[in-house]
Amino acid sequence: MAAEVMRRVRRSAALIFTSGVRMSAALIVIGMAMTIATGDTSNPYGVLEWDKLISGDLSITPSHILFLGFTVLVATPVLNVASAAFLFFRGRDNALAIITTLVLLVLMVSLTLNVG
Repeated sequence: MAAEVMRRVRRSAALIFTSGVRMSAALIVIGMAMTIATGDTSNPYGVLEWDKLISGDLSITPSHILFLGFTVLVATPVLNVASAAFLFFRGRDNALAIITTLVLLVLMVSLTLNVG
């Protein structure tokens, strides 16, 4: 039973890491190509207007695409740890489930605190 759970965790980790890195790389390449093509080096931070988002009148800048690419890259390991915790709980491997959940908690706290 434990070997089956570990096999599922490894398969899930491989899928999440490869998909996350590929998606991130694609977004970063698209963002860089847009930057080179348009010359727009604006900052992605600012006010997101919900009415424009809902109506579809939202302007997407190259820096928004780059920011999304780096966000996907940072979120990939977090998703991997969350997936492993879920699979350990589902496989009733309580020791590894608790350890993985604690690691996920540390990751979430460190991403939320924004110290520095």
